[in-house]
Amino acid sequence: MVLDEVDQIKPAERSTTLYNLDCLENVGIICISNSQQALFELDARVRSRINPYSVAFPAYSHGDLVEILGYRAETVLAASTYSRKDLTRIAEMASGDARVAIRSLQVSAELAENEHLDAICTRSLQEQSRYHPHVLQQPRYSQLGMRGYRLCGTGRIRGTEEGC
Repeated sequence: MVLDEVDQIKPAERSTTLYNLDCLENVGIICISNSQQALFELDARVRSRINPYSVAFPAYSHGDLVEILGYRAETVLAASTYSRKDLTRIAEMASGDARVAIRSLQVSAELAENEHLDAICTRSLQEQSRYHPHVLQQPRYSQLGMRGYRLCGTGRIRGTEEGC
């Protein structure tokens, strides 16, 4: 069983949940957390019982993020609506966080649509994030994707090529 963002669960509830999951037969537990502190906050008896092992993953490099953004942009945006320079700027703003980078690309496309532009504009994204930092927060319900939108030559985002 994989529990993502286990650090978001209150420490007491986290201990109870992991203790109860450990009681299940033939179940292994993998906890993903943004903080190693989540393991140290477990009740001592739970920590002893599950014997957690920590594996740290480094943040994505700037080049990794540009590559990820390139793949996402190729998949969901019309080719003439973004440049490698745009993707590089977005990667710089994300500071190694792939979710922030992908969300920033999505917001850039949405801002371009709202402003009736023919291409994404990272300047708008920087201004928007400065005045409204929550705009780049990944919605909890959203998966890491951009819902198949395409930024068309008309400056509109569409779910399909129709009307582009």
